[in-house]
Amino acid sequence: MENTNTDNSIDFVARHYTPDAFDSRRAWHIISASRPTSYRTRWIAAASVAVLLAASAATTIFYLRHDARPTPSSTEAATDTVSTTTPARLHVEFSDVPLSDVVRSLHTDFGILVVNLPDDNPTVTLSFEGTPDQLLQMLNESTDAQMTISQ
Repeated sequence: MENTNTDNSIDFVARHYTPDAFDSRRAWHIISASRPTSYRTRWIAAASVAVLLAASAATTIFYLRHDARPTPSSTEAATDTVSTTTPARLHVEFSDVPLSDVVRSLHTDFGILVVNLPDDNPTVTLSFEGTPDQLLQMLNESTDAQMTISQ
C-alpha cells in the first residue's frame, strides 16, 4: 500500500513538471520586473515637486520679510489708541521741545488727546517710561498746568 502512494506522488510530479519551474533567473525577473511608468504619473510627480518648491519659497519670503519689518522705536506705543482705563506703557524722550510739540507727538504717535494746555508753552526735556496718566501727572507737576486726557 505504501508503494502505491509513492507511485501516485511520483506520477503527480511527473505530470506537472515543467523544466523552467525552478529557474532562479526567471523567478528573479518576475519579482523585480516593474511596470513601465506612464507620462501622467511623471507629470503628477513633477507637479507635486513644483508645488512643494513654490510653497517653501513663499514661506521663506514671508519669514524674511516678517523679520525685516522695523520694530517699534522708543517713541512708539504698541497700540494706536490709549485710554485712561487701559494703561499702556509708553517710552518717550524729548530734549528742549515745546510742550505743544510734545502734546502733538503724543496725539499722533499714541492717540492720546491732551486738553487744557498752558498759554506760555514751556520747553520740556524728559525721558519717561510709564502710563499716559503718569506722564500727564508728571508734565502737570513740572509745568504747573492742569492738562487732562480727553476721552
